[in-house]
Amino acid sequence: MFWKGSLLVEHKSRGKDLDRVYAQSLDYFPGIAERDLPKYILVSDFARLRLYDLDENEHYEFPLGEFYNQVKLFGFIVGYQRHRIREQDPVNIQAAEAIGRLHDQMKEVGYNGHPLELYLIRLFFCLFAEDTGIFERQQFQEFIEHRTAEDGSDLAAQLSGLFQVLNTAPHQRLKNLDEQLAAFPMSMVCCLQRLYLMQALMHAYARDYSMVRRWIGAGSLQQFSARCSSQLWIERPAEIWVPTTPVRPTSSS
Repeated sequence: MFWKGSLLVEHKSRGKDLDRVYAQSLDYFPGIAERDLPKYILVSDFARLRLYDLDENEHYEFPLGEFYNQVKLFGFIVGYQRHRIREQDPVNIQAAEAIGRLHDQMKEVGYNGHPLELYLIRLFFCLFAEDTGIFERQQFQEFIEHRTAEDGSDLAAQLSGLFQVLNTAPHQRLKNLDEQLAAFPMSMVCCLQRLYLMQALMHAYARDYSMVRRWIGAGSLQQFSARCSSQLWIERPAEIWVPTTPVRPTSSS
């Protein structure tokens, strides 16, 4: 039995290995349209029932005779959804607060609207790239610490130079480019292709995010993707790296 977008049911004869039955159910997935993939899989040997919740990456098993005590697990059939309240990771809360402060400070110096969003996405990429191995460990951090003034007076200029380097393929960069800048290993074109593919995957599997986490990792990716899921990122990724300058308010006469 197959209920598009909700439930796939696979029954086998008594005593069959339910792990193998579940694996066989997954074999059907390549032939199912993405929008129709089920959220639940129910397997049974007519003596036991095992319900897999793919969104939560959990399963529940019980004898057929106990079905009446487990009816609440099947509330999704009539439209009920289970909601779980999870405690936020304190590190995530602190990171969100830091990003909020950065956003406010950038507005104070003249960044607004679209240019501000693009600049933040560029910074998020650099942090994400350092955290996941696209850049060398602490490569971006050391660039900021060693190449910018302590008072931050040249921070914008240095970041602009870095963004320009990241947007240039290594073989097209200046021969006399500073060694620290030249050490950044990937051109932004390559990075964008990789991130575009990742974002497309996440967009396709937004309903079953647990699968994505198992393939490409959790943590900073989750926050980074949430910030980069706009239509701009999906449709015009290269525009993210077009140089922008702060838009300063004009005084009214």
